Amino acid sequence: MLNKTKIKIPKKYEKYIDEIYFYTEPNTYAAKLKNGYCNLNGGGLHYMGIDTQKQFLEELKNIKPCTCNECTERSREDETNI
Repeated sequence: MLNKTKIKIPKKYEKYIDEIYFYTEPNTYAAKLKNGYCNLNGGGLHYMGIDTQKQFLEELKNIKPCTCNECTERSREDETNI
């Protein structure tokens, strides 16, 4: 997990996150989730964009396994490349 912020991510959530950034315009914390996970509160998106650190940490609870076509296809490709 690449963390370009000062947010301390709890260990149990690190496995879900690929990258975390802070964008000064429009002051947003953004995270790209790892393949196979989505943010249910964000409509099943594979990323999160949150205004505050507190909200960001709360939103981590909404990351769940994803079974969309894109994630399913990537999982199959990963299995065949092993």
